Amino acid sequence: MNKKTLTLSDFEEAFGEKLSPRVAQKIAAAGLEVTPLSPSERDSVLLAIIKTLLDPNIERVGAHRIAKWEKGWGDNLAALKEGKGEALVPYYFKNDAIARWRGEFIRPSAPGFDYKSLEIILEWIYELYGLDWAEASQGIISEMVSQGKITNVEGKRFDFFNPDASFALADESIAYTVAALEQVGENHEKFIEYLLGQPGLSMAVHVEPVAELLDSNNLLDYLSIEYFRRRNYLWGFLTNLRRLEAEGKIKIHRAQRTNIGGTMFVEHYQVIAWSPVKRA
Repeated sequence: MNKKTLTLSDFEEAFGEKLSPRVAQKIAAAGLEVTPLSPSERDSVLLAIIKTLLDPNIERVGAHRIAKWEKGWGDNLAALKEGKGEALVPYYFKNDAIARWRGEFIRPSAPGFDYKSLEIILEWIYELYGLDWAEASQGIISEMVSQGKITNVEGKRFDFFNPDASFALADESIAYTVAALEQVGENHEKFIEYLLGQPGLSMAVHVEPVAELLDSNNLLDYLSIEYFRRRNYLWGFLTNLRRLEAEGKIKIHRAQRTNIGGTMFVEHYQVIAWSPVKRA
């Protein structure tokens, strides 16, 4: 099978719009060289996914996994203190041999395809600031500040399962989540209620696994949706936002599939942007 390097035009087709020079530069620097899978390779991947989905011991996400997240970010914090170059890349970005691109499996030529994909998506939507559930991640931010790597940044712990209403957002704030809400499963309503209760919120942007934006009649999408279900990843989130929009409480500006990123099991970088409807 012939190798191909994903270009600006490929991403513009995937995202469905023209991209800025800043995003174009990010795409060029990523050097995402990929190879399509042969029919037999594709069948092998599908078989591995189906076997995983049928495994009764597959681990489900939820509040009970906080210790694992503390451990994972704690490892990153320790690596940062030791001056290791890869310290700022979360270790859950595995160097998987198989990834997804526009509804098909591909084989990246080099490690880091999923991480670089997310970097391009974030460049596209322009990340601003963030909070995290695991306390170790705030330690990473503090350590980066102490080392002079970043300035004017502060990290705070934020529990999606029990949001602290006293944590007030400044006027004209934009809240965003990146591969974070997947851990709450169906328990996302408290977080949305928190955001709607913040007068300063102007917009929320989410880069998350959103089953509603995948096509259950497509085999690869169906398997991704079922993996979300079995692992208890974010579920019913867009449906809830659409209900709030129908009630006149929010306006959804974008609910879009990016067609890139993920592993052999999931396509997990969909983008949702919404804002509260301000009452006079």
